[in-house]
Amino acid sequence: MLKANSKTWGLGGVGGTCGTVQGPIHFLGYLYGEDLTVNEFNATEIMKVLNRVNVIPEFTLKMRKHWGSTECGNIHGQMLGRFYDLNSLSDIGAFINDGARDKCQVPVEYAIRLTCDLILDDDGTIKNK
Repeated sequence: MLKANSKTWGLGGVGGTCGTVQGPIHFLGYLYGEDLTVNEFNATEIMKVLNRVNVIPEFTLKMRKHWGSTECGNIHGQMLGRFYDLNSLSDIGAFINDGARDKCQVPVEYAIRLTCDLILDDDGTIKNK
């Protein structure tokens, strides 16, 4: 899972869906999803699972509402004033020099808190699926 997500920032560095959004979605899918490797693909059953697990769209919509977008390029713009192409060495350097390490921590912390709020009861146990 970690290897598969190793270059997810901005959907491969091109400003698309932020890794701060992708990571929790992968986690929520893992937590609440069905193991489709042991069952045949069945779109009707998958839709039942998706409807039962509304936590993923709820997470995404709350991120979008709070940050104005789920796209890395837009979140960069909001936090740092511009989009950075993370496939460009000069932009990576500028991204770091402009404080991205600290500023990007803010949406990451928000996403973690939001995910915990969505999946944990008040006593810290995972909510029923």
